[in-house]
Amino acid sequence: MILNEIAKRQSVRQYSGKKIPENDIKEILEAGRIAPSWMNVQPWHFIVVDDEETKTLLSISAKYQKQIKEASHVIVLLGDFAAWSNKNFGKILTEKGMPEDSVQHILSDKGYNPAQNTSAILIARTMEQCSYAMAFMDLQAQSLGVDCCIIGAFANELTGFNPDVYETVKEKLNIPDSAMIAGMLTLGYRSENVKDLPKRRKSFNSVVSYGKYGQRLD
Repeated sequence: MILNEIAKRQSVRQYSGKKIPENDIKEILEAGRIAPSWMNVQPWHFIVVDDEETKTLLSISAKYQKQIKEASHVIVLLGDFAAWSNKNFGKILTEKGMPEDSVQHILSDKGYNPAQNTSAILIARTMEQCSYAMAFMDLQAQSLGVDCCIIGAFANELTGFNPDVYETVKEKLNIPDSAMIAGMLTLGYRSENVKDLPKRRKSFNSVVSYGKYGQRLD
């Protein structure tokens, strides 16, 4: 059943203007909240945007992608680097029932705690974790009959474009210094002009190996 949802899923960039019920928005957010998270760190925060002024600002920050303005709602996904701090990460580890020496070992180890590594590693691990929440929200939206589009080009500390607009976005959304925008998900009901498109993906054998790279079963 889930595989069918994935196979039918497509990015929708034209919306009808019909608003999504609040209960459906909450279910989509809940899917992100309970998404898998390594060591249960959950380095994410979700901001729900549905007012026209803010959607327009987000559209500008994302190279004027019109689906952001036209969407019923936009979920702005923040990557929260503070989640990896000794205080926050340590609390989660302690709540898992770990002995104190194990907690301290994980907090101080570069392999376990990206906050002890380079900023690039910290960003990469945070973005990796946030991608799970984004994917789960996307699939939950599909199951509710809500169309969506994961926004790929947008201003943040990584892309570096539209820095002035990004600062305005951060101020408008009250984004703390410890976090950055890791993704945006537009939500709405497709316009009648939207047509189903074939899903174009690489062949199974071109992306799957068994035992070692390039080894096939057949």
